[in-house]
Amino acid sequence: MRTSEVDISPLQSGAAKMFRRVVPLTTAAFVIAYIDRVNVGYAREALEADLGIGAAAYGIGAGIFFIAYALFEVPSNLLMRRVGAKAWLTRIMVSWGVVSVAMALVQGEVSFFVLRFLLGVAEAGFVPGVYLLLSQVLPNSHRGRAVSIFLMGSAFATIIAGPFSGLLLGMDGFAGVTGWQWMFAIQGGMALVFAPLMYRLTMNSVQEVPWLSAAEKSALAEELRQEQAERDRGHGPAKPSVWSLLMKPSVVLLAWLYFSGVTLIYATTFWLPTIVHGFGGLSDIEVGLISSIPWVVAMGGMWLFGRSSDRVTDRRPLISACFVLASIGMYVSTLGNPVLQMAALSLAAIGFKSVNAITVAISQRLLDVRIAAAGLALITAMGNVGGFVAPTLFGFVEDATGTVTAGIYTFAATSVLAALSAFLLPRVTRRDPAAAARPAGDAAGQAGSVR
Repeated sequence: MRTSEVDISPLQSGAAKMFRRVVPLTTAAFVIAYIDRVNVGYAREALEADLGIGAAAYGIGAGIFFIAYALFEVPSNLLMRRVGAKAWLTRIMVSWGVVSVAMALVQGEVSFFVLRFLLGVAEAGFVPGVYLLLSQVLPNSHRGRAVSIFLMGSAFATIIAGPFSGLLLGMDGFAGVTGWQWMFAIQGGMALVFAPLMYRLTMNSVQEVPWLSAAEKSALAEELRQEQAERDRGHGPAKPSVWSLLMKPSVVLLAWLYFSGVTLIYATTFWLPTIVHGFGGLSDIEVGLISSIPWVVAMGGMWLFGRSSDRVTDRRPLISACFVLASIGMYVSTLGNPVLQMAALSLAAIGFKSVNAITVAISQRLLDVRIAAAGLALITAMGNVGGFVAPTLFGFVEDATGTVTAGIYTFAATSVLAALSAFLLPRVTRRDPAAAARPAGDAAGQAGSVR
């Protein structure tokens, strides 16, 4: 079949329409979610000054979100499979919005820990839920690029979170309310405002979408059915046990790689404002703007790595390269002046922000579709424990040594180990040699049999 025929087929036109509707919607929601989970990093100095929450307590509170997130991620995704994406993703958004607003009521360490834990419970399942939604409404030929763009939302969120949070912190004293209270209330309120739009535009299946033609619905549904049939042939007719996933070395490796990427992301996200504050003489807005630099650079790197992953047969070297970049950047960031530090952290950000999109693409291809909801949730749940490890470790290291250098060295070494272990994954080859030429080619979807 010629490329021109593929371009005008009902499958391609339907998938393109679905892509244009689903990806911007879910990415915008993820931007809001990410701001609400990391904005605590910009309030750290104020929380210590106003409430006496020190570095160790801050690290525990920042990280305990991910313990709750990990505990409730698999149950959340299983419930979404029963309830449907439309209602469940909206419910998640309303829940985390309410808790985020309630963060403005923190009185001390205990309430800080409780609300951060509840925030993790509320948001649990959102990211793997989106992964599941994309697998239900988009064919493999579009899914990898969709995941990459979705995950780029976290980088964009970090870019705007700094100056936005700095601006809100600058409202300190307005109407008798502290700046950090304004920040939590307004940023949490964004989720509540966006939730009705999420409900209106999200769909549970291809068949219920009103803006696809009958031919496009039929073509998309048939392609998804054929993909399911191909998975069935690869995994056998009997539905495997969800918990048997824990016994699969490939799942453990994917969770380890996801964990390693997450630790690097949140080690930097939660402590970068503190590092920038250490440059001296900067306002809250200036700290936010400077803290955004690595994430701006990372977005470009994520796009380049995403394009590269669509064109290679074996993605394992790309995962390894991402971790090597992260390791070098983290190590060099401890050696020089502020300019060198920011340049090194920008290099590191390219690596650790790019790695999880490639890991997820491989996960989608390796996992049996029949247990994809639990499988994706399990990998992200196990991986997201890194979101607790990173800030907690940094907090104790800073309290013990007065700096975060030892913590940075630890994560740089972890990156080297992850870079080597990437090659232990099964090699996934392309299913269709012509798939690489498709306009919206997806790295995960173009993969074939597991060796």
